[in-house]
Amino acid sequence: MKANIQKVQVGLANFIDKEMVNHLDGWQKIGFGAASALIIKNLPNTINAYMKHPVVVAFGIIDKDQNVDIDALHDAIIDHFGSEGEYINIPMIGRFKISKQDVELLYKYIKEA
Repeated sequence: MKANIQKVQVGLANFIDKEMVNHLDGWQKIGFGAASALIIKNLPNTINAYMKHPVVVAFGIIDKDQNVDIDALHDAIIDHFGSEGEYINIPMIGRFKISKQDVELLYKYIKEA
């Protein structure tokens, strides 16, 4: 399934609001929520800036109309998560664990947006 950038923005925002921000408190919650909102709002510009980069072109997941092949992206990453999940470092927030279930939820949020 290809999702336009607006669908990706809505799905990503819903995932962050419902699944990630709820696990934070205080300034981390405020900072991460605000930073995420700004990044998501700017996503069309970010994609436009990177869509001609050779690595992004090689991935073949974004077409010329900025539609993202979420099925291909999902299938490419889902099996690389360990059973315990993987940690990512988010500046000013710290380590955050992402699991296969999180990836599936994000995928679902985007599809349903």
